[in-house]
Amino acid sequence: MAADRTTYESWYAMKRRCLDVSHMAYMYYGGKGITICDAWLDFNNFVADMGLRPDTSYSLDRIDSNLGYYKENCQWLKKVDNSKKANFRHGKSYTAEYRKEANRKLRKLYPERVKKYKARYKEKLEALRGLGGKNS
Repeated sequence: MAADRTTYESWYAMKRRCLDVSHMAYMYYGGKGITICDAWLDFNNFVADMGLRPDTSYSLDRIDSNLGYYKENCQWLKKVDNSKKANFRHGKSYTAEYRKEANRKLRKLYPERVKKYKARYKEKLEALRGLGGKNS
């Protein structure tokens, strides 16, 4: 069932953000002390509390963003509403300046990833130039 798969993907992403120090968003979740209740480390317990993800237009939301992932603090929320809530919560919209600040932090944490990305980007740019692309 597709709902089971998307629910699992949401659960797995939550675990990675909070527990995997190599995940790009770890610094905003696990790195800030956002935890997952012990019961939710098991997928079946997570589904028993949250139910299946309604559809792909929903995401897992923490009602109080300063607290962790547990039954009383989580809900399935439309992604559109979740992003509005995040912008309001942080007192700013996801502006270019906000993205620049986040990217600076990521470059410091993952310098090797940045080097790989730049190398791939350079190769693609050179290929486009060779085809008479926009930047030739």
